[in-house]
Amino acid sequence: MRDFPINILCVFLLPLLLNTTAARAQWPENGLPVCAEAAIQGDVRVVPDDSNGVFIAWVDFRNGIRDIYAQRLTDEGIPLWEEGGIQVAALEPYVPIVEMLPDGEGGAYILWEKNESLYIQRVSRDGSTTYPLDGFLLSSDHNVTYKAVSDDNGGMYIWKSYKTSFIDIIWGPSFCWDVEVFHVTTDMAKTSMYSWDFGPWWPDSYRLLEWDMASDGRGGFVCCYRIKNLFQLYVARYSHHDTESWLTWNVDPPLSTSKVRIAGDANGGATLTNGRYVERYTNQGIEIYDPDPLHGTEPQEFLELSESCVSDIRAIHSTRGDCIYAWRDSSMSDYFGGDRVFVQKIDTLGQLLWVPGGVPACFTLITNGEPSIAPDGHGGAIIVWENDGIVAQRIDASGTPLWGWNGVRILDGTSLSDANWSVNIDFAMNDDPGAVVAWVDDRNGVDYDIYAMHANPPQHRPLLDTVEDLSAEPGEEIVIQLEATDPDGTGPLTYETDAGYRLPSSGSFDTSTGLFTWTPAPADTGIYDLRFGVSDGIFYDCEYAAITVEQSVGIAELCRLSGFCSSIVEGTIVISWSYEMSPEDLGHAVRRRTAAASSSERLDGIEITRNEQTYSFADRTAEAGETYIYSVYAESGGESVLLFETAPTSPPALPLTLYQNHPNPFNPQTSIGYYLPSRCRVRLEIFDVTGRKIATLVDRMEEKGHHDTLWAGTNSEGRRVCSGIYYYRLSAGKRTTTRKMVLLR
Repeated sequence: MRDFPINILCVFLLPLLLNTTAARAQWPENGLPVCAEAAIQGDVRVVPDDSNGVFIAWVDFRNGIRDIYAQRLTDEGIPLWEEGGIQVAALEPYVPIVEMLPDGEGGAYILWEKNESLYIQRVSRDGSTTYPLDGFLLSSDHNVTYKAVSDDNGGMYIWKSYKTSFIDIIWGPSFCWDVEVFHVTTDMAKTSMYSWDFGPWWPDSYRLLEWDMASDGRGGFVCCYRIKNLFQLYVARYSHHDTESWLTWNVDPPLSTSKVRIAGDANGGATLTNGRYVERYTNQGIEIYDPDPLHGTEPQEFLELSESCVSDIRAIHSTRGDCIYAWRDSSMSDYFGGDRVFVQKIDTLGQLLWVPGGVPACFTLITNGEPSIAPDGHGGAIIVWENDGIVAQRIDASGTPLWGWNGVRILDGTSLSDANWSVNIDFAMNDDPGAVVAWVDDRNGVDYDIYAMHANPPQHRPLLDTVEDLSAEPGEEIVIQLEATDPDGTGPLTYETDAGYRLPSSGSFDTSTGLFTWTPAPADTGIYDLRFGVSDGIFYDCEYAAITVEQSVGIAELCRLSGFCSSIVEGTIVISWSYEMSPEDLGHAVRRRTAAASSSERLDGIEITRNEQTYSFADRTAEAGETYIYSVYAESGGESVLLFETAPTSPPALPLTLYQNHPNPFNPQTSIGYYLPSRCRVRLEIFDVTGRKIATLVDRMEEKGHHDTLWAGTNSEGRRVCSGIYYYRLSAGKRTTTRKMVLLR
């Protein structure tokens, strides 16, 4: 098996569209040949495009020199450019690819070193390039190394560290290590941001030992660097568009000889890993994890593992701000014959969120290389590692492995005995979980080729329908019925939820039917993020839903009046009031008392009308010459609150009055009201337009005051009359008055 020291593997997250049969048909077992030209290929890199596909770039020898070629694949694994890729740069002599970054417009940047200078090429989504094949020169210097990260706006930050020789009057020939960071915009405008001069040191005693940088998710970057023999690890954040920059250092615990790595947390803070040690910093550069077993400055303490078991820790931040760590564990190497990969999530205060000791990404498989990790966009992570090929696992936000007990195999190395690979994984996040992996192997026995493969489980896992967010008030029952499909029919399906320990009061959940019920108590107000899951015994799917228990709004808060008044209309007292907002499902009650009385009576049978935010009623039973005080109440859900009380109001003395019927026009009946100034004999009659009497409604002695009677649109024999105009005449004593009304059938 021949040895070829190149970076082999890159991964980025793709949507679950890859689970469809059509998508899988394009991805053959053990990988899709991206480039199989009769030459050596290597140094492969991957970034996402803007259509759920990927750009893949690599160094290629097909022209007798080292060039850079690229290909674009759809999410179904279909190449969009010419077979074998397109040439994007000419690189003789040997030049490594420094970085590949999305350009923010659906294309990609490719950066490489040539003669210790930094060049860049921009490739658009259609395969066209912005610059000539020798690229655009970004920086030129000697004894230089570079690193680049995106600024999340189509530009990038470039880290340049270099060594400068000079003559010191005391120590003689010496040199210093300098660092410069500059910002590059989409039009390749370069701005030098920061620089550090570490001064003259003895050549081997004090020098810049190593460094790392990462995007902070807010348009800036975080970085760390270590100076040999100073026992200090510097951590910093910088940005070109704000002043939230900081610099700190860590001298305790002792530094490991392992590589330092840093990850931004999207809030201006950072997480640092260094061998067996981890530390997290706020957006002010303040250390969060205290050096004690509870918070776990040392991973072997918070993971409850011995010092010799932990190595190669990687860290990323979830979308919810928690930090997820992946590492190699050798605590059971005697039993398994090798290391295993474990994963743990820790909140911003250093508290463990998953099981003590970590969640195994695989239960029986071993790993031969460092794990790589990326957030899945849903509070969990995707981890990729080597194990006789390449294996991937997804851990959800609750710490549950979703891709089987041992993950899914991307490349089966046992079936490719003549192939050679090593692993160096990069991730780039997308909306939904999934992954594409690219690598180099020599399975053809002649040279090295580029392969790619999706990293979604080939089995059809059960799919849980979306669970909608809900809101409720205390005392209101919440019911959620989970629904799921089992594409391969392996069942039976089992449902689960974490509501049992997330909710302050117990609910009911049936694991066989997926029925969840909960009636929150008055003290349970708040927002609860719940996980609901379904499993077929091997694979798992989950959904998250927020249940908001809102504090009950009192009726007094709903009933905010903008004003009220009492008036006399046609000798009748009319009470009106208006709300600032128009409350729904609100009832009213009216009580009345005379000015001389100490108690009031409820007025039943009055008609309260509404016009948008304004309510009103007319009191036709009030006696002329009497003084009244009205109290109006709002009622809802058994609760009643006083809205207002009127000033004393007196209806004037009225003559004999016949009111307009209501409603008018009407069908099938209408109400006719009248006022009698004194006790007398009353006759109320109905006539048609020809003057023929239709019916007599009232013929009797009546007392002084307001009176109402109904006419149902029938004649004196009880038969319905036809539509038309009718007259109603009131005769009281020696006086008579008439009004007109309309019946519409």
